[in-house]
Amino acid sequence: MAEGSRRPRGFLLCSALLYITILKSEVKAESGGCAFGGSEGLVSHQKLSVCSGTWQGHIKKANNICAIGWSVCSHEDANLLKSISWEDAMTIDGCFAFNAAQDGGGCRPCETNLEQDDLGAVGRACPHQNQGQTSCIGSGRIDASCCVDTYFRRSCSFRPGITGVLCCKKPEQQPEIETVLPPEMKILSGFNLTLTCHASGLPEPNLRWFRDGKIIHKKDTRLVLDKGALTLSRVEEQDTGAYSCVADNLSGFDRKDTFITVVKNDSQITEIKSSKIVISIEVPEEEMGCHDNSIEGLHQVPGIVACHGAWKGHVKHGKVLCAQGWSVCNHNDQKYLGLISWQDANSMNGCYAYNAANNFGRCRKCSGKNHEDNMGGIGRHCSQRRPNKSSCLAGGRIDVFYGHKKSGIPSCSYQPGLVSGVLCCKIDKSKNDKPTCSPTCENDGKCMEGNRCKCKEGYKGARCQISTCKKPCKNGGRCDSGKCLCPANTKGRFCQHNIVPRHTNKEKTRDNKKLKKGKDQKSEKKIKKEKSH
Repeated sequence: MAEGSRRPRGFLLCSALLYITILKSEVKAESGGCAFGGSEGLVSHQKLSVCSGTWQGHIKKANNICAIGWSVCSHEDANLLKSISWEDAMTIDGCFAFNAAQDGGGCRPCETNLEQDDLGAVGRACPHQNQGQTSCIGSGRIDASCCVDTYFRRSCSFRPGITGVLCCKKPEQQPEIETVLPPEMKILSGFNLTLTCHASGLPEPNLRWFRDGKIIHKKDTRLVLDKGALTLSRVEEQDTGAYSCVADNLSGFDRKDTFITVVKNDSQITEIKSSKIVISIEVPEEEMGCHDNSIEGLHQVPGIVACHGAWKGHVKHGKVLCAQGWSVCNHNDQKYLGLISWQDANSMNGCYAYNAANNFGRCRKCSGKNHEDNMGGIGRHCSQRRPNKSSCLAGGRIDVFYGHKKSGIPSCSYQPGLVSGVLCCKIDKSKNDKPTCSPTCENDGKCMEGNRCKCKEGYKGARCQISTCKKPCKNGGRCDSGKCLCPANTKGRFCQHNIVPRHTNKEKTRDNKKLKKGKDQKSEKKIKKEKSH
């Protein structure tokens, strides 16, 4: 970075003091939990406020009566409601409802059914009061309406006689910016710059951008501010400076900084696409995941980038948009896809596909077959986005073509107007190296990952050193290369047949003749002996 573009010493300290001054002047806690300030009762309860007002529909829609950081009390605020005694409740003029059903002396969500439609309240003007019963409050029971409201389709809603609502203070959480901004970035003049910022906190924090300590407004026609995203089109050298995202609420604030340097574009560029963003020209070429060295988004996530463009056929052919050493992300790139949060996935315009299917919340290859045809993607313009579903991403599920399959659109292929580009993942070079086995595999066995051998048919064992046959060899046969080697007196595939020698029949005939001759001689001797007697 040039010396002239470096931040002056003490800049961060001065800007921090400026941020604190601005926030103190703009963020002021309300005195009481009502939208118009104050409270009409229960002033000794710091986290409870009695607020007058009307609303339409279910009582959960009455939060506009409460101040920022407050909401209509519900059954989930049982700990706060239990702090209200019978005496406290009866000192309040009017009738102020809260979002809970007290049927049968319980404290449950208020719904449109006969078992959960007795709308709880506090105040001596409420129509239903019983000091001896139990309810959401500490002692006694007070209802703004009860019994058969469900029949008249007015359960849990505003009606004449209700003065307002009971507001509870929401739990507070200091803002935390979840987006990771690089410390320094460079961009060529004439291109577009987009910075995203997402934060969590209670109440929901406000997001604002500063440049060199001054808040950025929408006066510049080149500037677009949208839900934490700052887009500056056709950047100029004068746009160089320290950019800061600040998230604040009643509990505090958080800040992330990056220093942007705009470098004069001296190259012979005849066409500049307004959607292209070139970030950090000092990044080595092998680390730029797109073939044209541009990045559409996800610059804060290592090993994965979004690349703009078109291709023909299956999404895997979108690798033409990826740089050398990169390929279209697929279901095997979980270590990269699992780094993309729901906020990251929705911080980009357009819809960028990757080679994986999200069917049933799983992460499989996108083959186009049944149960493997909901191609995954990221971007706020994809056809369906569901934050509470699972997929290949770290959080949420985004489908590229969900709902378009019935119209005959190929489910895993490029379609103009629906797809902006692809996600490219860095190829793990270790995957391309051939695995080695020690000791080596025998009998033409193939070495696999994990020092394992894949044996050819006819062999088994850790190193394919043992010959195998489909059936055991019989009569002393020996298995060799998947075949039985039989002794000389046996035959058959498994040595199951004995071989009878050819000369055996002649020998048997000769023996039979000798035996018969011997018997005849014995008979003659016996006859002669009998005659002599």
